[in-house]
Amino acid sequence: MSIMSTPAHSRSSISSPARKLLPKAGLLALCLFLAACSQDVLTGLDQRDALDAQVLLERAGISVTMKSEKGGTYAIAAGSADHARAIELLAGAGLPRQSFGNVAELFPGNGFLVTPYEQKARMSYAIEQQLAETLSGLDGIASARVHVVLPEENGRGLIKEKARAAAVLQYRPGANLAEIDMKSRSVLVNSIRDLSYEDVSVVVSPWSEVGAQPASAATAQPVPVATAQPVPVATAEPVPAATATPVPVATVTSAPAAAPLSMAQTALSAVKAPNLAVIGAIILAIGACLLLLLPQRKER
Repeated sequence: MSIMSTPAHSRSSISSPARKLLPKAGLLALCLFLAACSQDVLTGLDQRDALDAQVLLERAGISVTMKSEKGGTYAIAAGSADHARAIELLAGAGLPRQSFGNVAELFPGNGFLVTPYEQKARMSYAIEQQLAETLSGLDGIASARVHVVLPEENGRGLIKEKARAAAVLQYRPGANLAEIDMKSRSVLVNSIRDLSYEDVSVVVSPWSEVGAQPASAATAQPVPVATAQPVPVATAEPVPAATATPVPVATVTSAPAAAPLSMAQTALSAVKAPNLAVIGAIILAIGACLLLLLPQRKER
């Protein structure tokens, strides 16, 4: 008597391989879904920055994925919901770090003719990059830039130009500024030949985080503007005019007559005006007759 297989037995035997592949298929679908929903937060990172970014974001509760790229670099990806928050956290932590050039990149050794000026410029830039990288590693410093002037001699052993250095530093919140200033000056003085402590300038400024309001940009309170009150104008009261009092005029009394006139004046005053006219006419007539008689005497 043969035993016939039931449909239930056949279904269980057929579905057993599918049950083994079901978890793997579900995991693959989940990975594909997460990959489709994730976005790159940072790309082109070195291994140190990639690991630091991953640790920082995972401590903040953000699930991230580190992916390798071509050229030995890495990328950090996070979910779409946490993308903006991840960028803000990384920027506040100063990641990725500032990149610096090295001496091998600045002096590749493939140049045939290099002028002394170009050689000095390359050397100065290489020293600036190395000092900036050193200062960026100090506690509390998020970013650093360094500018140096190397000492120059005139060929006789005398210094033509003194060495000088300036550093622009951005510090993190809560950093000790006095310690940063002291350490950065010490690094610069002991790294450049013939550089004195007085020839070093250090400028510090707060690190600007994404989404954070700078400390200096406090909310400006409106300043009350004083309203100009009208100034009362003093009315000029009429000044009473002073009545001019009549000045008494002194009466001039006639002085007594002077001494008696002389005799000649008395005689002339006695002559009347008509008599003087007659006398003048007679004198003129006599003069005219004399003028008429004089030419006749010459003719004779």
